[in-house]
Amino acid sequence: MVEVDAHKDSTRHRLNITADDDCQQLHCSLRDLSSLLQAAGRLAEYFIGDVFAARFNDALTVVERHAQSLAALQAYSHWLAQYCSEAHRQNTQQFVTLISTTMDAITPLINTKVQDKLLLSACHLLVSLATTVRPVFLISIPAVQKVFNRITDASAQRLVDKAQVLVCRALSNILLLPWPNLPENEQQWPVCSINHASLISALSRDYRDLKPSAVTPQGKAPLDDKSPRPGRASRVQRAIIAISARPSPDVKAELFELLFQTLHHNWRYFLKSTVLASVQRGLAEKQMENEPQFSAIMQAFGQSFLQPDIHLFKQNLFYLETLNAKQKLYHKKIFRTTMLFQFVNVLLQVLVHKSHDLLQEEIGIAIYNMASVDFDGFFAAFLPEFLTGCDGVDANQKNVLGRNFKMDRDLPSFTQNVHRLVNDLCYYRLCNHSLPPAL
Repeated sequence: MVEVDAHKDSTRHRLNITADDDCQQLHCSLRDLSSLLQAAGRLAEYFIGDVFAARFNDALTVVERHAQSLAALQAYSHWLAQYCSEAHRQNTQQFVTLISTTMDAITPLINTKVQDKLLLSACHLLVSLATTVRPVFLISIPAVQKVFNRITDASAQRLVDKAQVLVCRALSNILLLPWPNLPENEQQWPVCSINHASLISALSRDYRDLKPSAVTPQGKAPLDDKSPRPGRASRVQRAIIAISARPSPDVKAELFELLFQTLHHNWRYFLKSTVLASVQRGLAEKQMENEPQFSAIMQAFGQSFLQPDIHLFKQNLFYLETLNAKQKLYHKKIFRTTMLFQFVNVLLQVLVHKSHDLLQEEIGIAIYNMASVDFDGFFAAFLPEFLTGCDGVDANQKNVLGRNFKMDRDLPSFTQNVHRLVNDLCYYRLCNHSLPPAL
């Protein structure tokens, strides 16, 4: 039916099916094909190891029949790796043709117009070929060259994040991993090193453009105070927030280290001392510059405290505390007036939910350091508002919690009050939850 209704014009193939019965029949046929391909993929382990030679022709037939069936073909990556070892000694052209045909099938699918599930299948298969099989000639295949060109083209539309990471990983592995069955002196490391440096340079182009060419005597390359490049900075802001909001991207810890180092070593990019502030300290607030970028970084840190990764939480809490110790972060007007009690609220919620109990002491100290910037505001405004927003407790219990929180301003007493508040709140919730429903 498909062959009858498939038509080809000058530029593309087109499938003309309009009847409901035909569409249903096509749908059932595709599901049957999908099941068959999955079954074929699960047979892969029966063609490798000691039976490789005996079952070679059978496996070759299966792979050739399913060269464009990505999920099944990926399962055969270990078979292809063993075939690569055998082909190194004999029948090389057959193996080259097989890999080239596979790459010709993959490349058109690495495209922003392709549905995500199919796109990711193609990317995973590319990673398998680059990592598990990694034949010597892979980089010279025209289809692979197209992928290199596409991923390094600044004008090309970026793939979805997962696909972009997979493709970059595959291309990097092609250049970094050793070729199988070749001695060390034939690995061509100098050429691979140059190509890999070009790949990294192209991938990091936008980031490097954020920095000026001049380098300070201390070896640091600060952000350009006079020309922050609003367009690129805006893209960086969106990237920071997008990455920080995800549960566990590969680069998250490194991203926050970069953000911390950016703030720590380029503080004047965000806050400049005026002449009056330098002469009469305390009479003038430092001038805030590049506020959107600063806010995006702080928002990213706040997002990280809402996620379950305790190691990232500890790292980022340490970074904020360090910035406060070195630069008085919590005292800065933008933080004090728009972010301070948002951070206190998040840290208190973490204690209440007991998601990071191992860090209770560190969290309590951080809450104290933030609250001490404006104790009056904490006791008079924040604490009542926090209790009002607490669910699972009634109005009388909230009043008791508020009265029991003493207005101590020394560190040991304050943190003790915070932990008592958290424990009492959790106790009230537990009691209320165990009560029978009201009639």
